[in-house]
Amino acid sequence: MKRLCIALGFLSLVVLMNACKYSEKYQQVEVKDAFAIGLPSWMKQEEKLAPGAVLEYANRYRNIYVVGFVQKADTANQTFDQFTNTGLDSLRAYLTYPLVADSQLVEINGLKGVRVELFGEMTKEKIYFSEVYLQDNAKFYHFSVWTRGEDRKLKYKEDIGKIIASIKPI
Repeated sequence: MKRLCIALGFLSLVVLMNACKYSEKYQQVEVKDAFAIGLPSWMKQEEKLAPGAVLEYANRYRNIYVVGFVQKADTANQTFDQFTNTGLDSLRAYLTYPLVADSQLVEINGLKGVRVELFGEMTKEKIYFSEVYLQDNAKFYHFSVWTRGEDRKLKYKEDIGKIIASIKPI
């Protein structure tokens, strides 16, 4: 009887652990006339993450978020560098102790731009942002992926990289 109880307890633990796992599949999300992006299937569409965003996905349990913006280049009334600096300045204004940890020029599926990693505090909580600004002949793109703290940044580093690498113009 004791062995049966132990076996049932172990089986219950295995079932419970598998039920808590997230799928590692990625879903292709398209924003009409703008871009496509690959997102983990454990992220769901959200509303009101960022005003003006054309893409808003999150997993609130994991505390990871993705938003995307598109601006037509001919109506932006600014250069791509100004577009990038305006976005970064806006983010820095919301953060206490903002720190740029990395900045690099990137090319993602034919789109050229810059990727900037920032850390800071928001309401006394440490937040990590990966900001990506891209351009083509007709549009400026801004993608923001963020999570809470260094531990989650490291945990989701591979997912963040896959999300960013999947951005494609339509």
